[in-house]
Amino acid sequence: MALKYITRLLPLFSAAALLMGCQSKGIQGILSSNGAGNKLIDPRFYQDEPIAQIINPQNYATIDTTFTLTQASKCHIYGVGEMVVNLAAVPKCYFFKSDDIEIFFKKGKQLQGFVFPWDNPTKKKDTLSYVSNGASYTGIYNVAKKQYLIQVKFPWSALRSLGIDSVNTVSFDCALADNDDGMKQKAKMVWASASDPLYTRHSTGRLSFSASRPAVAGEAVALRSKSGVVKDSAYLKGLVTYQINNLALGHAIAPGDLSGSFKVDRDEQSLNFYFVVNDNSKGIALKKNIVQSPTFSDYGWITDSKGKNVWSMNAYYARPAGGAEKNQQIDTVISLKPGKYKLNYVTDESHAWGNWDASPPTTVFYGIVVYHDK
Repeated sequence: MALKYITRLLPLFSAAALLMGCQSKGIQGILSSNGAGNKLIDPRFYQDEPIAQIINPQNYATIDTTFTLTQASKCHIYGVGEMVVNLAAVPKCYFFKSDDIEIFFKKGKQLQGFVFPWDNPTKKKDTLSYVSNGASYTGIYNVAKKQYLIQVKFPWSALRSLGIDSVNTVSFDCALADNDDGMKQKAKMVWASASDPLYTRHSTGRLSFSASRPAVAGEAVALRSKSGVVKDSAYLKGLVTYQINNLALGHAIAPGDLSGSFKVDRDEQSLNFYFVVNDNSKGIALKKNIVQSPTFSDYGWITDSKGKNVWSMNAYYARPAGGAEKNQQIDTVISLKPGKYKLNYVTDESHAWGNWDASPPTTVFYGIVVYHDK
């Protein structure tokens, strides 16, 4: 993900001067006059002097203030800032999710989901095989075609616990999820449902094991094949293709960005799905991608006496701060060793205290506050 860094146009002042300029009163004064409006800071801290604070910075601010810990301490941090828009617009349930295939069967009133992510590929980098919840997954990514070829096999022994055997019809759905930046899923296509079955937990499709009648809309038929049959390209070509077309999350710019289809058959040992997924890039979500990347435009961080970053506001543990989606707040506790530290806060050219370009946060302050934890 490419982030555009804005050159700061204002000259840098001393930390003390900037602190005076960005806040008419510290957090104690704010809480004293508007404690009823506070929904972020624990009331236990109302009477406490913070270790450090940077309150209500305006646009183009680059502010720091130092503090010293004489002993190892747990520090409680409250921060409010502006998350980068392309993250703020995505529900956090899609953070840290790789490209994946999801298959759903209904047991009674419950929809059981099986998620097969493209994670931890082998040294060949473009192949992946593993077993999850009794089902086996085998995938290949064709770099030249920008296409996944994936087979998922469910042994009947794994499906019987869901009340599924090869003589009934079962509610069924499947989905394809796309991660392009290594941080989040940005799009999801679903076969039968109009919404994401992983979170809505309902399906409008079904899987039939009878080929004695034509399939109806929203129905896939698992045709019977003999065990041991070599399922080569000629065999697979003869199976019915079901397109996965319903966009349930985000956007797919073009078919090559995210599109796909599946085929299904069954034999004496297993129920088998064959997916073709067009995806112009492999997306593997790693926690370090989002923890180490700037995920806020306005944010605070802490550095030690050597200038090393020891903590930063990050989307990984942020939650909405009211107002516009990009307003996010932090409430966390960290442990720091004895020593000198610097609390920093930076804002870009828009959407800061006194100059909002969208609905402001509903918190009583903007910026960052650090307390000794209790």
